[in-house]
Amino acid sequence: ARENPLAQGFFMCDEGRYGYHFANSGDRFQRPQAKRDGRFAPAPWAQVTPQLRQELAAAAATNARGVVAVLSPFLTVEEAFLLGTYFKGLSADVRLALGPVPVVGDDDRYPKDVKGNPVEPTKFTIRAEKCPNRRGVEAVLTHLQGAVIPFADVAREPLAAVWFAGGYPDPGQAEAGIPADWTAPPLLVAQDLFPSLVTAAAKYVLPGTAAFEKDGTFVNHAGLAQSFGRAARPPVEARTELQLAYDLLGRRGLAQAAAVRKELATAIPYFAALGGDPAPNGVALSQ
Repeated sequence: ARENPLAQGFFMCDEGRYGYHFANSGDRFQRPQAKRDGRFAPAPWAQVTPQLRQELAAAAATNARGVVAVLSPFLTVEEAFLLGTYFKGLSADVRLALGPVPVVGDDDRYPKDVKGNPVEPTKFTIRAEKCPNRRGVEAVLTHLQGAVIPFADVAREPLAAVWFAGGYPDPGQAEAGIPADWTAPPLLVAQDLFPSLVTAAAKYVLPGTAAFEKDGTFVNHAGLAQSFGRAARPPVEARTELQLAYDLLGRRGLAQAAAVRKELATAIPYFAALGGDPAPNGVALSQ
């Protein structure tokens, strides 16, 4: 926690302070896996990455509109930008979808009176929306394809290939957009933290990373873009979603969030203010 007068002031809710334990769960995916004869087996990145590039390119060449990349609101703007850029590079007809947005109850405003009613002026609010970067990912999707398409809107279509970039701390959040009669496409790639209906149906399962295990930028409900550094290391064999997008694009070396952020600021006018060094308290993005 740190003081930020442009955001939460001194306040950090208990959920934000103590809600990191999921990252240490024994159920978490640790390494890439590929399904063979109906069963998952470990697969090295050196084998998986070229296979993914080949199979995704083939799917886009055959039925580009049937290829969908699902970008969750747990991705950083840098990750969403590079992944979206890769998929739109396969074909302009490939679609990008916003992953399920978890919402629990209503916004909870403080302080309160003795009867539990909010009292003005509000000093801080615990948001019902339980994800860090819906606005940032939506801005990327709007720029790359002119619209934000919720995954639930395309899930029932007979799709050829789906890339599901999740990073959901609760597998139920990843499943929220899956209809009861859902039929998985022949090529389903799921990058997430925990087993879910999505990963069970996948051909490839890739380990995801938590927000505090990578560098990047989130945009909050008010349009404040805050860049941050990694606070903990992910599992040894995991790759951040940014690094994987870097690899899919055929770029060499380690992905650097700062370099991608400058690229993003040049490409998308909404993020132009992120082209310089990160401001300590974030940058308010213009509408």
